[in-house]
Amino acid sequence: MRQRRNVDLYAGGTDVTAKECAEYLDFVEGVFLKVSEKISQ
Repeated sequence: MRQRRNVDLYAGGTDVTAKECAEYLDFVEGVFLKVSEKISQ
């Protein structure tokens, strides 16, 4: 645990998993759809 924290702090890197990417993409798509609906009204 300490080793990963140190890598994140000092190497400037963060590991992003495929699951996190998919969740973020779902969120962004939802926001985009809501904005598109509001604009088209």
